[in-house]
Amino acid sequence: MSSVVKADDVAIQASKTFLNIIDNQLQGAFQQLATTGNTLADGQHWQGGDASQFAGQIWPKAQSDLKQMQTALTDLQQQVNKVLGNIFAAGGN
Repeated sequence: MSSVVKADDVAIQASKTFLNIIDNQLQGAFQQLATTGNTLADGQHWQGGDASQFAGQIWPKAQSDLKQMQTALTDLQQQVNKVLGNIFAAGGN
């Protein structure tokens, strides 16, 4: 049984762009969100009823969600790298 293994120039470029977006743009954006959220959760910078709700309820949940998304993106990045590695190892081009 024969199976086709193919990764043309379009697929290779798309995969590089895909990985670049995950690694540089999205991870950087998540880091900025985390830093900014931590600043807003700090009572030295932001106070009041809504600020307290943000610091005590909203931000901890959002921070956990951000960490989960970063983990999922890292997993996705590893899967894409694995697929590309397998294609190249099989002789696809």
